[in-house]
Amino acid sequence: KNKEKPSPVKTSVLHIDNHQIAVKITENWDSIFYLIEKRHVSAFYNHQGDANYDFDTEILTHRKVVSKNEKSIICILTHAAQIRRRQRRKFIRVRVSSPLVINHAMMGQQFVPVVIQGTLIDMSEGGCCFKLKEPVQVENVINISFFLQKQEIENVVCQVLRLTALKDTEFLCHVSFLELNDENRSKIKNFVLNNINRRI
Repeated sequence: KNKEKPSPVKTSVLHIDNHQIAVKITENWDSIFYLIEKRHVSAFYNHQGDANYDFDTEILTHRKVVSKNEKSIICILTHAAQIRRRQRRKFIRVRVSSPLVINHAMMGQQFVPVVIQGTLIDMSEGGCCFKLKEPVQVENVINISFFLQKQEIENVVCQVLRLTALKDTEFLCHVSFLELNDENRSKIKNFVLNNINRRI
């Protein structure tokens, strides 16, 4: 869209490389010709499961494509110097599959030893998600330990945000970290950055 004509034009991304972005427009032709004339536009896109992004760009060139079933316009856009993240999540999550154990749970005003084994399925700097064979109480504070690529991360204090029953004996647990020392935070941050291709 353009600041003078804020009505957006929907596009489909055809190609992205280090220099340009190719998009296809199949509707709102009047609007796109106005944008082509102005050249400088604002672009918006959604990375599914992560966040919304927007950036300012320029239409370098365009061409009409007419086929038997469709009329479209292909536009080539410049890469942006800066992309703004309008995030829904505070932290990037990545997929993982690793053993996890809940070793303490808050009972009253103190931690009580427990042993509940599970499987870690995603990780971020702010929290994680894992599968369990037995339920835990939502909003309860628990202590977990797990491995990230052979690095042991112990005694992370977190709070249960959500629990979803998958089967009679399997539950999906989402937690946020309440206490994370500098060493464990660094390990988790490096793991996420090194596994960004597994981003959810």
